Amino acid sequence: AIMIPSGSDEFFVDDPLTATMFTDLRTGVLITLAIGFVVGAVSTLVAQSASVVDRADEARSLDRMGVPRNVFAKMRRRQVLLPLLVTLGVSVGLGLLLSSPFFAVMAQMNALNPLMLVAVVTFGIGLTVIAAEACRPVQTSILNQASRRND
Repeated sequence: AIMIPSGSDEFFVDDPLTATMFTDLRTGVLITLAIGFVVGAVSTLVAQSASVVDRADEARSLDRMGVPRNVFAKMRRRQVLLPLLVTLGVSVGLGLLLSSPFFAVMAQMNALNPLMLVAVVTFGIGLTVIAAEACRPVQTSILNQASRRND
């Protein structure tokens, strides 16, 4: 059983096993976060594509009434980014709060890399926006159809 001491002075900073443990912990967190973003982006792509197809009649009607086509893309981005940013704010904030007792030790062992966390989060947000924008050709195809489904 591995016991984690309560004070940072109890860690052996020169111990290679402890340094490896913290480096592996950081790597595991970043890999888990990246995999979560990939799964979230795929889920976003599927959900937004299904939403575009389900709302085809309404979108065509709005298009025929003169609503600019870029409004549909703005709606998709807003539907995706607002929940994503709220979820990220809560989960990353809570993760940082819960791991704060280890910051001093991780900094001493050079296992703390906030730039990598920012890079992974930025990658995830970008991937999710790309997934939402990938639905644009489906939306354009639906808006260019000349007939309704029940004709």
